[in-house]
Amino acid sequence: MKNRLRNGQAVRSLWRVWAFSMGAPILVIVLGLWISLAWLPVLAFLLEFILFLRIRINRNAELPTCYLMPFVMSRILFWSGLIMLIIDQLNVHGYSEKWFELVNPNLPYIPILVLAPVTAVIAGWAVWRKHNLRFCEDCRMRFGTPAERGFLGKMFSQEGRYQVEFTMTLGIILTVVEYLYYFLAYINVNINTSDKFFFVWLPTIFYGVSLVTMALKYISLWSYYDQEITGNNVRRPDTTQLRYLIFDNEKLYLVEPDNVLSPLSRGLDTPATITLNRREDVPLYEARQYFQQLEVGSDFELRLMYKSIDAGGDSNVFHYIVTLTDPNSIADSRLRGNWYTLPELERLLNSNSLSSMLAAEIHRLYTITMAWKTYDRSGRRLYKIKNYRPTFRLRNIQNWDVDFNDPHWLRVAVNNQDKPFYQVKRFWRRYVNGIQE
Repeated sequence: MKNRLRNGQAVRSLWRVWAFSMGAPILVIVLGLWISLAWLPVLAFLLEFILFLRIRINRNAELPTCYLMPFVMSRILFWSGLIMLIIDQLNVHGYSEKWFELVNPNLPYIPILVLAPVTAVIAGWAVWRKHNLRFCEDCRMRFGTPAERGFLGKMFSQEGRYQVEFTMTLGIILTVVEYLYYFLAYINVNINTSDKFFFVWLPTIFYGVSLVTMALKYISLWSYYDQEITGNNVRRPDTTQLRYLIFDNEKLYLVEPDNVLSPLSRGLDTPATITLNRREDVPLYEARQYFQQLEVGSDFELRLMYKSIDAGGDSNVFHYIVTLTDPNSIADSRLRGNWYTLPELERLLNSNSLSSMLAAEIHRLYTITMAWKTYDRSGRRLYKIKNYRPTFRLRNIQNWDVDFNDPHWLRVAVNNQDKPFYQVKRFWRRYVNGIQE
């Protein structure tokens, strides 16, 4: 019951995220009626800082939700505030009248005419970047991929993208409407009643309608989630799943989707999965005993790769690497599948033929392996040969001195000595984002 209530709050928090994110620029627009335009950039920067603090708090929350929308809005407020500040300074020094004869020095800019196009551009940039956005990459490093975080994780990711796409659409619509009114009907003397409606109250009405729309959407989503979790009023038990990736040198043992034990699997997957009642920890010797129950004998080596937890905190998954000393022993086991080489795995991965969970596991295995083989923990190259990349091999993986459960190596993979502005990014992550090496 506690998890159910907490998860319900997480779903409903998506509406709160939308409300305070979109409310920030609306506040700038409305207060622009009473606050001097010279102070509006300060307000924009202040609201950006508040969103930044909310993002930091969410990162350390017990059940973090998707804060992509506040991240994008913080960038919108920053660039909008900067543009307002530049326009105001040009006006103070007389450049606006000198360069643009129609500029009213008492009204150098109208907030919505700055915020709307900046919103369209920044949100459009985030939509174009998709999951390659650095903010999303950092979230996956810290909390796992949507597939690893279960139903709630997938929903958070999907709704985060939806909110940004909706913001881009609103930005485009308002840009077109506001600029059409500005060029066709606005007289640059003062702000009359008609001007207030278009420049202030129309964006506010859009915001109010979006609040109702998003509220209905997330009420429906929570109802669906609640029904999924409590079907027929019977609470599904919290679970722990053990997943074993079985290797023979450079080959991985996989099974077709129809034969996978997990009903949630789509695409080729490991045949070795075991589901238990929820456990906070599974000792390695115990994980070995469970694997032996699949009748593979005892001629194998086992190591923990990493642990993942779903977004609701109800279930967790322990991911293991198994290397067989005798690959023929699997023929006498309960497992049925085929061996796939690394080049075959790459083709399957690129064609989306692997289950989402297996794809996440292979991506993590490859990324951390290549980072560990190429760089030290600070991101400096181990080899003095520029752009040299070691070959991806899995031999002796059981003896590798690298912790696949450590997300730091994922950060090294995206920010290292071979990346532009390496030292600046490292400083920012350490002293601004608070990420310690």
